[in-house]
Amino acid sequence: GKSYRDKLVGAIASTSNVVLDLGCGTAASARQLNPEQKYFGIDVSSKYISKAKKRNIQCLSKKIIVQDLKTFMWNDKFKEFTEGAYSLTLALGFLLH
Repeated sequence: GKSYRDKLVGAIASTSNVVLDLGCGTAASARQLNPEQKYFGIDVSSKYISKAKKRNIQCLSKKIIVQDLKTFMWNDKFKEFTEGAYSLTLALGFLLH
């Protein structure tokens, strides 16, 4: 069956249009999204992001990048992502480390 994390994400993300996943790791949370949702994942690990980009994620759009959170939040280069409206922000993997 589904893990506790998968059940949790599935329940809270079901009504979200645009999901921001901080510390997304291999983007496991994105598996719980449906094709009408948009997903944006960020993680500091290039190894995890490489695996995440290979995942079959069935979202309307997905963007997954390697970056530390401080640079992401305060660098104009990422303005298109930081000024957008997210209906849900996940930090499940981020809080574990």
